[in-house]
Amino acid sequence: MPIDPTEPYILPLKDGRSITIFFYNAPLSGGVSFDWTATSNADVFAASYLPNHVVQSKRETGEAQLITIATDGELYGHHKPWRDKFLSYLIHHGAPEYGFEICTLERYMLMHPATREVQLRVPSAWSCAHGVARWDTGCECTEGDGSWKAHLRQALVHLSEQGDQLFERYAAKTLSDPWAARDDYLALHNGWESAKSFWTRHGKQHRTPTNKQLAQQTLLLLEAQYYQQYSFTSCGFFFEDLDRIEPRNDIAFARRAISLIWQAVGIDLQRGFVQDLKEAKSWRTGLTGEDLYRQLPVVKPELLPPLA
Repeated sequence: MPIDPTEPYILPLKDGRSITIFFYNAPLSGGVSFDWTATSNADVFAASYLPNHVVQSKRETGEAQLITIATDGELYGHHKPWRDKFLSYLIHHGAPEYGFEICTLERYMLMHPATREVQLRVPSAWSCAHGVARWDTGCECTEGDGSWKAHLRQALVHLSEQGDQLFERYAAKTLSDPWAARDDYLALHNGWESAKSFWTRHGKQHRTPTNKQLAQQTLLLLEAQYYQQYSFTSCGFFFEDLDRIEPRNDIAFARRAISLIWQAVGIDLQRGFVQDLKEAKSWRTGLTGEDLYRQLPVVKPELLPPLA
């Protein structure tokens, strides 16, 4: 049965829970994102574009329906100048004046709860028809040889596996549940939570460790976990070549994790990571992942293990 994108659906999860999901209107979302003329006039958009995507049978019976447009935030004013003004006018004037009510997904879900179920196709991706191949082995959406993606990912996965083992082993000295603490660490990292509150919730005996060196070691390892996850930033795999700023950034994030682990426990993960990076190669410039790693800005010698 085809999906009706004007209504929400229930998505059952493996553990017996479920979530409510919404489908974006693909033609409208694509038009807003890529058709320059579609967003040049908010009144025209509300009068000509939106009505074409109303389900007339639902309108005739008075049944509720939602038109969801999904676009990147940087579209408004960055990729397309003045589109922030277009969006503001559309929300406050254009859409309401042509009979459309602006509504959040949360409000709509409360007013009209989902009644039908869908199953998630795994693995899948919202921004490429080829699924996760865009980020894994490469696909025909981008030019050149995409095999570097798999090699870069394997290098990052290998590093992450080693980092996880070290984190679990050493952080268990001070944290009652290292992985629960890791999942909550963002609040501490961003300053949303005090160190005292964090240790009260996650420290053994619900308090800050009396051994300051162990406490500092744990914080370094938590920060390393933060950068390990950062290293998998998806835009590092989205584009056509290894020798771009996005893969370089992922490699830099990985080096930051290596540095923090080195400072915390004195174990060298750099050598193996650089060795793995040799397999990833730019089809455009011939540079390998190792070359990109060695081109990163120099840091103080004590922050990283020696690299031959």
